[in-house]
Amino acid sequence: MTSNHLLAMPLLIAVLFVSACQTKYMTELAEVTRLNASEITELEIDGRRLYLLGPLNSKTFDQVQAAFNRHPEIDTLVLTAMPGSVDDETTFEMGRWLRLRGVKTHLLSNSVIASGAVDLFLSGVERTAEIGAQLGVHSWSDGRQDAKDLQRDHHGHRLNASYIEEMLGIDTFYWFTIDAAPSEDLHWLETSEVDHFALLTSPWQKPSEDRTPFGAEFTEMRAALLEN
Repeated sequence: MTSNHLLAMPLLIAVLFVSACQTKYMTELAEVTRLNASEITELEIDGRRLYLLGPLNSKTFDQVQAAFNRHPEIDTLVLTAMPGSVDDETTFEMGRWLRLRGVKTHLLSNSVIASGAVDLFLSGVERTAEIGAQLGVHSWSDGRQDAKDLQRDHHGHRLNASYIEEMLGIDTFYWFTIDAAPSEDLHWLETSEVDHFALLTSPWQKPSEDRTPFGAEFTEMRAALLEN
């Protein structure tokens, strides 16, 4: 089962909301297919860091692997403004690949990541964040119903819960996320919640003067994401 884990954003044409209407459901599936047909994640390399901007899709893993192949010195993935993923299976595959490669993940003080992008952040063998970074979570949806509406032993939980357990050693954070907000909404994690679920491997860092390489595009996407 493919779950849609992309938070709606004004800058994106697709809005993956849960629908009780079959016509709308089919429209959403078509939009997911369209979003997966081309590269929609932006990548920039600066030294040993690989910066990501935008939503994740089925092409992102290939982009990331190509970047590592060209620049094997990369050791840190920096997530900037990222609304989520339209292909959880591929995102999780990428996360496992990054973990096996020993890649670190980092959030700048103005980083804003949500949904599937949070899952990708969890892949880091070391996970660091500067004070001010924001992480948003919600329930995933298959386009028909939210994860929180499924029985706890439903097979639909397996994909996401297993990944979280692999990354954190326990799946408690998964169950928290699906109750925190419905798929069409978002819960911004408190620092205490980030600490409680051990999402970081070291204490919050003081804001640095590091800037993203994406300029105005980052600013616009960040603002749009925070509007949701």
